[in-house]
Amino acid sequence: MTLALDRFLDPFLRHPDRQALVDLTGAATFSLTYGQTLATASAIAARLMERGVSPGDRVAAMLPNGIDSALVYLACLVGGFTIVPLNPQSPDSVLTHALELVRPRLTVCRPDAA
Repeated sequence: MTLALDRFLDPFLRHPDRQALVDLTGAATFSLTYGQTLATASAIAARLMERGVSPGDRVAAMLPNGIDSALVYLACLVGGFTIVPLNPQSPDSVLTHALELVRPRLTVCRPDAA
């Protein structure tokens, strides 16, 4: 890991029981601690690697704003992947063009968007 990444992850390691992410968009409030957030992001990074993503590879993330997108962003930081955020509300032609230009190793999206 780099010094910048080490500094970014410091609160995750020093304060694993503190609240890190809160989702207020659903019927009930959902939250994750720093420890849960880092563990989940690390598991996502491992799953991405199982699917052939290596450090430096581009991962397109076509996710709405929320905990899911934050976890994928953190997973890319942890795994050393380059995150390519895509707005899932963009027209299909825009998304197709962006994916053709970027040529990500993998695209992450919600199941209902696949």
